[in-house]
Amino acid sequence: RAYLRWFDRWLKGVDNGIDTEPLVRVFVMGANRWLYGNRYPLPETRYEKWYLSSRGRANTSRGDGWLTRRRPPEDERPDSYTYDPGDPTPDPNSYEEPEGEEKKVRSAEEKKQAREAYHAKVTRARRDILVYESRKMSRPYTFAGPMSAVLYASSSARDTDWFVRLGEVDKEGKFFRLAEGKIRARYRNSMTIPEPLEPGEVCEYRIDLWQTGITIPPGHRLRVEIASASFPTYSRNLNTGGLNETETEYVTARQTIYHNARYPSHIRLPVIPEAETRND
Repeated sequence: RAYLRWFDRWLKGVDNGIDTEPLVRVFVMGANRWLYGNRYPLPETRYEKWYLSSRGRANTSRGDGWLTRRRPPEDERPDSYTYDPGDPTPDPNSYEEPEGEEKKVRSAEEKKQAREAYHAKVTRARRDILVYESRKMSRPYTFAGPMSAVLYASSSARDTDWFVRLGEVDKEGKFFRLAEGKIRARYRNSMTIPEPLEPGEVCEYRIDLWQTGITIPPGHRLRVEIASASFPTYSRNLNTGGLNETETEYVTARQTIYHNARYPSHIRLPVIPEAETRND
């Protein structure tokens, strides 16, 4: 409808008032409403950091990882996992029906439940996925606009990948993906000049999580999942620093994510203050 009104105004000369309306409209899921402004991100946006935190055992959804707006202490232990390209971390959202069941007629709700169950199964079992969850929201929490993540991480390999997935977890523990970003380590500083890793060195990775607009309702949580593969949605990194498309050898890597005062790994969300809440 907005497109038609725009064309009516400028192609047909219809004085419908669209040229006097705000330049930006952002739809907010969950609240099912529009936000308006004359620039993007919206003028009232306030960016907040949610820090990764744990006692060093954030592996799987049963680990001790959590998200907090409190800056981490100096001595907080990092989280580690082993990424094996021979058994690449699966994409928890890439559900395929078991062989022999593809022809079964299933309702949309049944297919949705199967995908949810697969995500829960993968994140509960795979120790090469780190999971961090916030406390339950006590009030509606709205963010709309560009999101990003900053990871401080080291690898035993000369090259590797980092995937960051942001989602919402409802009262029943079901996961709804909001955004995903990824980066290949050798291109952490430039997309045209690759830089091999120095094994064991802590590097900063700035990861674009793209855009969204959503209100997280009371009782729901934010969740961040981190891995080094999302297979088969994305091809695996063989960790050698060579050509992943042609090489046949691979290297298993020990991956470490740091989250302390010196290396405060976090996600950055564009919060809309009118729906602000204090969920630490």
